[in-house]
Amino acid sequence: MRKSEIIKWNGKEVTCKELTAEDVRNLMDHPPETTVLDALFLDRIPVAAVRLSTGIETDEMWGMTPSALVPLWDAVEGLNPFFVQMLKHLAKHGREVSGSL
Repeated sequence: MRKSEIIKWNGKEVTCKELTAEDVRNLMDHPPETTVLDALFLDRIPVAAVRLSTGIETDEMWGMTPSALVPLWDAVEGLNPFFVQMLKHLAKHGREVSGSL
């Protein structure tokens, strides 16, 4: 069963979902362009994964402070520990996985 968590963010309830293996494969096979948000959260999961998990578009994130965005990253990473572990492993071994690493 796919895990999910509802968090309060930017004055609304946001459902964060666990990514499927196919979601992760698509992110790895077709890495999105790196954004400034990826640079701000350099050691965290890519913004594309946060968008995919939450349904929140990048445009909505631009007006937020980095500290206001942290709860999104925390929730998505909490639901996707295997993806986080994989990214750390690949980064440690010098393999390119996306523009955000």
